Amino acid sequence: MSKSIFAYLTFGLREDWLLQYLRQGQKFFNNNSLGPIQLESFIRYLIDCGLIDKNFYLTKLTDLLKKIQNHKYFLWGIIWINLCFSSLLYKFWTNYPIDIYNKENILKILSQEFPKKSTRSILNAYMSLVSTFERTPIGDELKQGRVIKKGNQRIVIKEGNPDVPFQAIIYNLYKFAEYYKMYSFTLKKIENMELSPQKIFAMETSKVENILKKSWNSSIFKVNLSDIEPLFVLNNELTSLDVLSILIGGKDEI
Repeated sequence: MSKSIFAYLTFGLREDWLLQYLRQGQKFFNNNSLGPIQLESFIRYLIDCGLIDKNFYLTKLTDLLKKIQNHKYFLWGIIWINLCFSSLLYKFWTNYPIDIYNKENILKILSQEFPKKSTRSILNAYMSLVSTFERTPIGDELKQGRVIKKGNQRIVIKEGNPDVPFQAIIYNLYKFAEYYKMYSFTLKKIENMELSPQKIFAMETSKVENILKKSWNSSIFKVNLSDIEPLFVLNNELTSLDVLSILIGGKDEI
């Protein structure tokens, strides 16, 4: 996990950068529209999103996401999940409720969460966070931080309950299972646990449950309906990457 909340300098992730990378692959690093400092920041994002390793080699996840680059909600759902699992800055945001936040609010809670960081570092983290919401579908479409400009100020509205594709929810559950070493659970039990789909997407448990019931696949997960709360049982022989590959189907487009 990126322990430094200012690992991205002052930059947020940008949609055009990511799409350029997915189109060009390895060639991107020698032919791109970014300045040197922007590229440094973006490389950190690519590592935290699981798209390259520390030697800049493309990962299997990059190959998978190339196939869904035209499916905005699916693509950015996966990117957001990975950021929340890998970056302290974005994980931090998942623990704050649906609400309206101004700059002062966000700076204050960042300072409270990371009291040993300098004022400048906190400001840089704020700029990275808000810029990511403003320049990618994570903010508006995934409803994790719709940014409204008011003069020189920005208001961030965390709405939650986005229309996330079932594939992203299942991938999130497998990432969650790997993290906690827990492959069976009720959604009610995990709703307040860090990195659950409910926390990452600020989503109601009932909505997550409805999405999963409609997408039931016995090879990926089973549902035991005998108890008061449905028990979801994942296949512990599959990794999150295995599951994502199955869900995409190995085709050029889903």
